Amino acid sequence: MTKKCNYCKKIKSLDEYFKSTSSADGKAYKCKKCTVEDRKKWVKNNPEKYKAQLERRKRNPWYKDKRHLMPKIKHQRQLRRDLCDKYVKQLICSKGTIGENIDPNDIPAELIEAYRIHIKLKRILNKTAKLKSST
Repeated sequence: MTKKCNYCKKIKSLDEYFKSTSSADGKAYKCKKCTVEDRKKWVKNNPEKYKAQLERRKRNPWYKDKRHLMPKIKHQRQLRRDLCDKYVKQLICSKGTIGENIDPNDIPAELIEAYRIHIKLKRILNKTAKLKSST
């Protein structure tokens, strides 16, 4: 499968894009090359901000040792894999979606199940597209 980069306007394969959970196809809206170039320009134009970022990271223990986060990360990954009701409700009500202003407790079970099936179908289509592109 291919996609058009919003920066260089070239059509490239999906392997040339970083992952992005916020986009519909799971890939960033600009290619890896444009992302790297954009970041380099930002660092060059904002040396003070970049140095401040580095200093914050040095002082913050979260960046040094992420082992304390592993149980939480593993749990979240399991919720995504299993497509539990809580995770599906979160997706339905996430910011930028149609259900943004809906209370998660007001979502009927039928809608949750329909959305769960929708996600499973998207996952299957993505897997088959990857298989086709690799062969």
